[in-house]
Amino acid sequence: MPDRRMAVIGGGISGLTAARDLLGQGAGVHLFEAGPRFGGLIRGTTLGGVLPVSADTGAEASLFRRPETAALCRELGLDLQHPDPSQQARILSRGGFHPVPGGVMGIPGDPDQLAGLLDESEVERVRDERIVPVHEDLTVGEFLAGRFGVALVDRVVDPLLGGVYAGSAWDLSLQQTVPAFWEAARTGRSLIALAAAASSPGEGTAGTDGGSSAHRRTPVFMGLRGGMSRLVAALEEDLRHRGAQLHPDAPVTALERAGEGWTLRTPAGPVPGSFDGVILALPAWAAAPLLRPHARDAAAALDRLEWSSQAVVTVLLEVSTPAGLPEGSGFLIPALETRVIKAATHSCRKWPWLAQALPPSTALVRMSIGRHRDERLLGLDDDELMRRALEDYRRLTGTTAGVLASEVTRWQRSLPQYAPGHAGLVARAERALRAAPGLALAGSSYDGVGIPACIGRAHRAASALAGEPADRPAGP
Repeated sequence: MPDRRMAVIGGGISGLTAARDLLGQGAGVHLFEAGPRFGGLIRGTTLGGVLPVSADTGAEASLFRRPETAALCRELGLDLQHPDPSQQARILSRGGFHPVPGGVMGIPGDPDQLAGLLDESEVERVRDERIVPVHEDLTVGEFLAGRFGVALVDRVVDPLLGGVYAGSAWDLSLQQTVPAFWEAARTGRSLIALAAAASSPGEGTAGTDGGSSAHRRTPVFMGLRGGMSRLVAALEEDLRHRGAQLHPDAPVTALERAGEGWTLRTPAGPVPGSFDGVILALPAWAAAPLLRPHARDAAAALDRLEWSSQAVVTVLLEVSTPAGLPEGSGFLIPALETRVIKAATHSCRKWPWLAQALPPSTALVRMSIGRHRDERLLGLDDDELMRRALEDYRRLTGTTAGVLASEVTRWQRSLPQYAPGHAGLVARAERALRAAPGLALAGSSYDGVGIPACIGRAHRAASALAGEPADRPAGP
């Protein structure tokens, strides 16, 4: 029998990873998930059996320059895949599609790369970088508008950030969302020089924003053959094989102190026995009510975090030739363009493994809808949302391809918005949590929304409950 009994609440990638780590420490582990499936924002579909393989309808890729996802996949025996480097992402601007500039988060080492995206006067404003000292966190938009002008923010940086956070550059924290820019802001370094250095031949991971560099050696992103949902399936199998108790359809409604441990309650009643420690691998808005009776200040800090929702429309199109689909791996749309969709991914072009698996004369496309504080379209039913998204895509691209299969996936309150001061709120919550020994926080709410950031946070949460230093890399 294990000496310690641990609970993990939340069955997304954070909870699955934390449960695996706790098993590795010799603990008995119970994993509770409110819904019928594990994986959180990692999810796949076969479009009702039409596709011969599963395609991602949630997170489809992980930053390769961070080691956490690749390391976990290799431990589980999964083969890594990378996007086709010949397929570039594009940005819609003034009626045309233009390549995402290389560099860092849309800031190029050579402002001439912005031609077409910006007009001549706007490019000249970027070239005239104005370096002003910054001493406190501010929004990405405020900082970059001061350096380069509003046009660069609205037409380049904002759609890139919107693709990650479903948020706006004018709301998101510089310190938390683009730490390389924050460091440059504090030290007075030129961002154009920073981008040029990142794009130099020796820097293989330049352009982590999706920008292009012909000389890039190391892939920026990674995925898995069969989609990122294979990671979820492998983790589930591994946990069950090693003796973890997995509880789907089991939302935890209350935490109660029991001596030096904790008891849990679900709609079915109290969970038998007590737990020595509990990891809340939940969105902050779901963790706060559980924490409030035991760490009120922690719950109050988490209540202040904002969230965005979005929908993903996945369609299998009938195309007569590969040229029937617009070129490139997809495109991003600035908010000022006021379209129905904010982005489209040509999954069959982005991922070679998927292109090889699809039926002949077909193409798989994902369209994203919904931005922070502008979620009106998400109130439409699935059929109407699908109709409007497809109509918008056809107008933008000129394609007349027919639809063979489709699906709408909704992600409610799924993406945390890291506003200025976010790091302070998280620090406040963690200090207040000391009043409730045996509890730890994991998930995308705190110090990174990507898969590797969630895995890293889960490693640290499990290590904290074990009372040992985390030997895994940390970072934004």
